[in-house]
Amino acid sequence: MFRALAAASIAILAFGCFRADPSALVITQSSAGAYGVSLGLRDGGFAAAWHDTRDGNAEIYLRLLDEQGAPAGPERRLTNGPEDSYEPRIAALDDAVALAWYDKSATGTLVAKLGLWDFNGRNRWVRTLATPGRNPVIARHGDDLFCAWIAAGPDGQEAVWGAWFTATDTDSVPLLLGPASKTTWNLNALAAAGRTAVVVYDAVAGTKSSELFLADVTVAGARLHQITDDDGVPSKYPDIAGTTHQALTWFDKRDGNEEVYLKVGSRTAIRDPAVTPMRVTATAGESIGAYLDWATGSGNDRIGLAWSDNTEGQHEIYFQAFAPEGRSLGAAGRLTANGSASLIPAIVAAGDAFALAWNEYVPAVGDATSTSQVSFTTVLTRSGRPTLFRQAARADSAGSRAGQQPEQSSQREHACGFGQ
Repeated sequence: MFRALAAASIAILAFGCFRADPSALVITQSSAGAYGVSLGLRDGGFAAAWHDTRDGNAEIYLRLLDEQGAPAGPERRLTNGPEDSYEPRIAALDDAVALAWYDKSATGTLVAKLGLWDFNGRNRWVRTLATPGRNPVIARHGDDLFCAWIAAGPDGQEAVWGAWFTATDTDSVPLLLGPASKTTWNLNALAAAGRTAVVVYDAVAGTKSSELFLADVTVAGARLHQITDDDGVPSKYPDIAGTTHQALTWFDKRDGNEEVYLKVGSRTAIRDPAVTPMRVTATAGESIGAYLDWATGSGNDRIGLAWSDNTEGQHEIYFQAFAPEGRSLGAAGRLTANGSASLIPAIVAAGDAFALAWNEYVPAVGDATSTSQVSFTTVLTRSGRPTLFRQAARADSAGSRAGQQPEQSSQREHACGFGQ
């Protein structure tokens, strides 16, 4: 399916030495700001969803992309309520997309939701997951959709819940997965056969600081594991990929700076906090927002890992590929080099490539308001040597100023949760 990526190559450059391709592929045209992109793989290309403030409040938008990442249809506004709608997570089906997101009312109430739309933007149904509720995530396996979200537990404290759905069955009994906290802003999940799932998140839950938790979920309930030691140092924003062998990434201050870590191994090893992870980054700046996916097929399994780093003055997107046993397949490469902050990459495996999307943020300066657009690229990792195929990420628009960096509070907002 994605062999066409090679034919669509704009530039093939040595990995570890390249910078952003000057021919930009920006997939949004927001007059205000497009943030929090989620990327799904579909037959014939990709589906991207994000929240956008072009209409005066935050709404969820969808755009289909072809196999090369070029737009295959218009930007479609999916939500139309008076509430702000934030941080969609997407799962592409055969002829539709399922989206999980949360609304914020004028009074500040957060409501976690799940909905289904045709590719042409026609809504089939919307279901409320929890009121109040926030930060839902969605994962697909076959016809099954697994959703997890944060809402009050039986004791009234923050907790993680989960439930199974299908495109035609929206009734489900939620399962309590584990405790969360006010500092839990991000859930990630895998869905597998037999209605089993894995959810990872960070929380201050009987710990001195944020630590990582993993819930193994079945239809009967969940088994919770604390997978980082209670060392008093924050471990944040985990992501997970794989099946019998899995890969887990997060960022952590255990070595005195925010750095990206990776653990690859059996299901048992991933769940064992005594198994030492690999430190991926060692920079003077903060390395945050790490996400990964596991590509399979043709005996060439590999892991693609992407994150943001601000060592050079503003956040840029970096990528590195790893073998199934965790061995690096080459040095990390910088994907962006422009006058805006490159933040929060989404990544999906697509044949011989990994597709990435992220937002390019330009802060407000003087009378100019802040802006943000979503950009897209693909990175080929065939035969273990990653090369850049199609690079977006030059979101230099009128008013962008090279070398300027958003205020720290703005960066945290964009990385941690818009509606909270």
